[in-house]
Amino acid sequence: MSPFLSAGVLVLTGLTTFCLWMFPLQPLDAQVFGFSAFALLLEFSSIHLPTFGFVSASFPIYFLLVFVPGGSPSTAALVVLLILFLRAFFRTPERRLALLEFLVDGFSIISALVVGGLLRDVSVLEMEGMPIALPALVAPLVIYATLQIKLFASTMDILEIPDELYQAQIEAVSLQARASAMSAPALLLLVSREPWHILWTLPVFLALYQFNWERLSELRKARAEKTSAKVELRRKDRVLLETAKNVKVLQSQKRLVQKCSASFARTTNSEESFRVLVTLLRDLAPLNTIAVSLFKDGRLVPLYCNGPNTQLFLENDTTGIRENLINKAWSSGEVQRLTPKNSKHRVFERENVAVAFPLHGQGVLYAGTTAQSFDPEAFQQVATVAYQFSLSLQSTMREEALIQTVEEVQNANRQIELGRERLVTLLQGSHRMSQTLEAGRIVEEACRTLKTLFQPDFLLVRVANWGEYRDGQEPPSGLLNQVIEKLSGDEVPYCLEFLESSEGRAAFTGHQLLWEERRFGFVLMSSPDSRRFARGQRRFLELLALHFSVMLTNSTLFRDVQKARKDLEESQAQLIQSSKLAAVGQLAAGVAHEINTPLGAVLLSLQAANRQLRKGRYEKVQEKLDDGVKGTQAAKTIVNKLLFYSREGRSEQAEVVLSEVVDDTIQFLGSQISDDNITITKEVTWDCVVLGNQNELQQILTNFLVNARDAIMDAQRQEGSIKVAVKRNGKEVALSVTDNGVGFAADVKERAFEPFYTTKPVGKGTGLGLHVSRQIAQKHGGRIEMNSRPGEGATLTLVLPCQESGESQ
Repeated sequence: MSPFLSAGVLVLTGLTTFCLWMFPLQPLDAQVFGFSAFALLLEFSSIHLPTFGFVSASFPIYFLLVFVPGGSPSTAALVVLLILFLRAFFRTPERRLALLEFLVDGFSIISALVVGGLLRDVSVLEMEGMPIALPALVAPLVIYATLQIKLFASTMDILEIPDELYQAQIEAVSLQARASAMSAPALLLLVSREPWHILWTLPVFLALYQFNWERLSELRKARAEKTSAKVELRRKDRVLLETAKNVKVLQSQKRLVQKCSASFARTTNSEESFRVLVTLLRDLAPLNTIAVSLFKDGRLVPLYCNGPNTQLFLENDTTGIRENLINKAWSSGEVQRLTPKNSKHRVFERENVAVAFPLHGQGVLYAGTTAQSFDPEAFQQVATVAYQFSLSLQSTMREEALIQTVEEVQNANRQIELGRERLVTLLQGSHRMSQTLEAGRIVEEACRTLKTLFQPDFLLVRVANWGEYRDGQEPPSGLLNQVIEKLSGDEVPYCLEFLESSEGRAAFTGHQLLWEERRFGFVLMSSPDSRRFARGQRRFLELLALHFSVMLTNSTLFRDVQKARKDLEESQAQLIQSSKLAAVGQLAAGVAHEINTPLGAVLLSLQAANRQLRKGRYEKVQEKLDDGVKGTQAAKTIVNKLLFYSREGRSEQAEVVLSEVVDDTIQFLGSQISDDNITITKEVTWDCVVLGNQNELQQILTNFLVNARDAIMDAQRQEGSIKVAVKRNGKEVALSVTDNGVGFAADVKERAFEPFYTTKPVGKGTGLGLHVSRQIAQKHGGRIEMNSRPGEGATLTLVLPCQESGESQ
């Protein structure tokens, strides 16, 4: 603030303080508030002169506030200060002119109000009941007009207002001051009668406002044109100067950019870029420290430093950047200068001037010096070098990343190709192992694959219940035994990680052989070259060991299955034979009856022949002997059929005609069933040849007939009936046995084929008939179906695939 303005502020403050001390504030009423609002309206509708000052008609309102009831000079002074402050704040954009206008108008108005307050009670005239001092009425008006014109003119001189505007603005302000001084008494007279009479003054104020506006319009327009021309001229001058300066700077920047581009273009890596950066910056400014931090792995890390605190700065790699200036430049993305606010937490504490330049999202460049100042031009040049360095660093790092990526891709391709070759070898070895179930050949193929994959100097494979395989030059026995003990123990989960020993320069790796957490061996390899057992290669060892374990387990399971199958076949044959013998036991009485009949005929024939021989009738002897031979042959036929049925069945299969099986079985069992008052009928509507064992098929039919007979006997039928039928069932043939016995319930049907399950009394049934029959049917590729109506009978049906069609019967 200039001395003139400072003095004006002090004077106005002292005058206001004196007014408040001399005239205590009175309680405010509605009339005071109304006049204050009217004054505010007049001030905000006043005319603002082109260069300085206002043409306002509000002084009579301020003058009224001194004399109206409830008013006083102190109240009027405070209202003046408040309204002038609001006018200056809202209507004058330039703060220096606003303060000048505030001081000029405030000092002249408050001075007049103080004089009016001091002289208010000197001599009194009665004006409609309002005592008014005549000096207090005249002196303040003269003082206001005089001060307003003089102070305005003085301020115009200080501001060096052009002559063509000076005189016009002085005249406008003089007219406003005189008009206000003359209208104040008239306004006071109007208000002394009724406060609303102040409205009669509005036409006067509006006419005055219009008069001043018209007088100043031409002046305002001319001033605006001239001011605009001068402003434009000054702007062009500044633009020319700025352009010349910028051209000079741009030329310098161009030369610097060309130099930086040529220097950075010769660099091939980051280290060379840092050395070029240091050389360029040291040529531009006396820098003590040049440091670069880059953003890597999600944080800002120090990369390069050239200065006295290099080691301390580079130690931030593990603890994070402790230089506050660098951190602020990175977080804000803007250039940061060293200030007292960010001078804490620094690494380069001795440097007085420092700047941090962000490197386009890559990092931060720090430049610092112990000098007391930094030349602005040098700063601009350092910023240019920093920008060029960021571009070069970006390109260099991109090229380095590209080279590294290419190398990684090449290495990855080599590893993929090597892995592919190893995988092919592994798959080929696994395929060869899967071609056999012999443990010896599986171990042989596994060892062959291990040698191809790893080329070990020593290979040891140990398998429980088989033995072990050793090949190659063994390492020292003490070390080998230690590794074997470790690999055989439970502390190694499954895979022996890479082990290396200085003793004999031996490196080991191995894997246990296991199945469902059961360990039954291991694979161990040794070689002086530890690179053969790298982590990636050991994955192939794990895969091969897993497949090796599966193959050995399959070999063991295969042997167990073969043995179990042989035992099962023997058990099944014994079971079938037991079922046959049980059926033979049940049929023994019937068979004995069948044999007794031909044997009785033989005996009678022999006795008759003996009598005829004693009588000498030799021709009759031959006849009787022929009858005996026929009876003997009949008995032999019955015995042969019984032996055929009861002997142990074989697994050979041949073509069998079902009708013959039906005829032989009915002939064999017919007499016994007939003795129980049961009639057997046969119905063959479609005959065909099936592939099977006649003895076993006859056993199924025998079991069906025996079960049907027992069901009829349990039902206590007076006349039982059994129907044996051979019918077509699509592409299959169905052999069924239907009876009119007791049938069976649903729960019996569900358990009928269970071994040793029977509904017959103890000692009468074995519970194996239907179980063995179903096994025989499944063996022939067929099935057994059951249908029953409880209390009305049941049907058992053997369904078999037909080999060829026969003739319809």
